[in-house]
Order: sequence, then structure tokens, then C-alpha cells
Amino acid sequence: MFQSKKKALAEMHRGLKNKGDLIVSVPNKWWIFETHGANLPYFKWNRVPFFSWMPRKIHEKYAHARIYTQREIVRLISQAGFEIYAVEVMMPPLDKVKNKYVQAAFRHLLFKLESTPFKIFGVSIFIFAKKEYSE
Repeated sequence: MFQSKKKALAEMHRGLKNKGDLIVSVPNKWWIFETHGANLPYFKWNRVPFFSWMPRKIHEKYAHARIYTQREIVRLISQAGFEIYAVEVMMPPLDKVKNKYVQAAFRHLLFKLESTPFKIFGVSIFIFAKKEYSE
């Protein structure tokens, strides 16, 4: 599976113009819910809290999406020949919370965390990179 990630990034690098920008968004391993669902036995609801924190071998067996730590995705993109310019973690938009007062309270709290070390627990990681000149 690791080779397919490298191949995909190599193809992105090959197809991008010199000095072209690459913006990638991936699910964050440290977010408390499995955002893309998983086929878990005995669970009717597939958004089980902390499932993404399980060992990778278990997670990949049941989950519907690959997840990454910030360090992992930055390393993969750098190894593909891109120069990393910025890495940001986004908190969840909470658009599924129907009560507007509860939604507003949680958004207020979570969005404040974006400027603290707790942003590591955001829902998505965004990487902004550039293809360096190659012939």
C-alpha cells in the first residue's frame, strides 16, 4: 500500500508544471472520530470515537479511508520532490450539528483551538507545497 502512495505523488510531481503549486488535504489520524466510516463488526454506526487512534494495521483493515499524521504526510510529499511551504490543521465545520446554539458553542470552542497546540486534534491536514524546478 505504501508504494501506491509514492506512485500517486510521483505522478502528481510529474504532471505538475515547474514551480507549480500542490495543495493536499488528508484526514487527520488524531481526530477523535473516523470521519470516512469503517466496516466494524457489532457497530451499526460507523463513526466510532477513537477508532482512528487504533494501530494502523487494525485501522486499515476496516476503515474506508487512509489517515495520516502531520509528520507522515509531510514526509511523503517531501520525498516526492515537493517543497513544503505550509501545513495547517482544520477543525471540523460541525455542519451536521442541527441545533444552531450547540453548533455555535462548539465552533467557538474548536476554532479557538486552531491557534493552540491542541490544533493537532483537528479533522483535516492541509499541505501547501511547490514543485521545484526539474528537467
